[in-house]
Amino acid sequence: MKKILATLFALSLFSTAQSENYYSANVMQIKAESEGESLSYNVISGTFGTVMSESVSGELRFGIGLGDDSLVDYYGDTITSEIDYMYGAYLKFNANSGNIRPYAILGLTKFKASSVDSSVGVKESGSEDDFSYGVGIDFENGLNLEYTQYYDKDGVELNGLSLGMKF
Repeated sequence: MKKILATLFALSLFSTAQSENYYSANVMQIKAESEGESLSYNVISGTFGTVMSESVSGELRFGIGLGDDSLVDYYGDTITSEIDYMYGAYLKFNANSGNIRPYAILGLTKFKASSVDSSVGVKESGSEDDFSYGVGIDFENGLNLEYTQYYDKDGVELNGLSLGMKF
């Protein structure tokens, strides 16, 4: 994953001399699902993007979790978890259609999450990464709406809906 992120980052730096750069700020609602249980997290993220061609952009994104969510497990213990941070590199494929520009996004996402089990009170954390993909719409006024599948491994899925503003 590090090689792919480095390659995408190098491509974006190389293209900055000849292309248009942009930034965006987003608020995201991330839903984690596993074995019929689900948790929801709020994340705020920032994006640095560069237009590589009329229909392709490269993006680097970084997000920080805001708050946590809890569930009661089979044994009656409360498990509280949160997304500490997430980041990734993506290619964005735009359709040129005037005021509303639909797009597809492909890339890699890495995230770190932590949890506390009420029965032991010990905080555990770990990081994971996976191939990510999604669809979205950029509006002419700078607003952006996107749905992305960030992670799908070992029976755990992380999906997110985001609303943002492009600068």
